[in-house]
Amino acid sequence: MKKILPLIFLIISVDSFCQDQLSGKFCNSFNDGYSVVCIEFLENNSFKYELIGCLGVENFGKGEYQLTSNQIKLIFDEDSSKIQSSIKVENLKFRDRRDSIEIVFHIVEKANQKEPLPAMIFQESDSFEFEKVKQANSNGNLILLKPKNRETEKYNVLFLGYERFEFTLENHQSKNVTIELAPEAPEIISNRVFTIDLSKITPDLLVTIDGVEYKKNVEP
Repeated sequence: MKKILPLIFLIISVDSFCQDQLSGKFCNSFNDGYSVVCIEFLENNSFKYELIGCLGVENFGKGEYQLTSNQIKLIFDEDSSKIQSSIKVENLKFRDRRDSIEIVFHIVEKANQKEPLPAMIFQESDSFEFEKVKQANSNGNLILLKPKNRETEKYNVLFLGYERFEFTLENHQSKNVTIELAPEAPEIISNRVFTIDLSKITPDLLVTIDGVEYKKNVEP
C-alpha cells in the first residue's frame, strides 16, 4: 500500500501539470502553409477549434477537452445553429406535355426575408460545364423544358456568397422547385470527438506521435 500511494500521487501530479500548462492557441500549418489548424485552450477545460484555408475559416467547433500526459480528447458541443439550404418540390401534373415536362425553379435566400437570387443552375453537374448552365432571372425564376422519362438528373445551384447546393430530380413529371440558399459559412463540427495522441507536451509545444507540431501563438 505504501508503494501504491506515491504512484497514484505521481499520476495525479503529471495530469495536473498538463492541465495547468495547457492554455492559449496552438497552431499547425500544412499544405505548404496555405492551411492552418488552430486549437485554443481556454478556462474550465473549454476549447475552440478552427481549420483556416486560403479563403478563410473552413471548419469551426468548440467544446470541452480532456488532457492526460499523452493524449488530448476534444469533445465538440452539439451545435445546430448553422443555417442550411433547403428544397421543396411540388408536382405539377397539369403542366405535363406528351413527351416533355417543365421544371419551374424559384431560388431565394434562406435568411433576409426570402429575397430572390439570380443564381446559376448546373445540369448534369459533375463537370460544371458552362454549356449546361442556366441562370435564373432577377426574380429568382427559371423554367427548364426536359424530355419526359424516368431518368434522374443531378443539379448544382451556385451564387456568390452562398453555399453550393446539390440535389437530384426525376424527369417523369413537371415540378415546381423552391430552393432556399443559405449564406456561405464555415462548416460547424458538432457532436464529435477528436483524439490527439501526443509524444511531447510543453507550455509552448504539442507534438503528436506522428511528429505533427502544434506551436503556441505568441501575442504581439
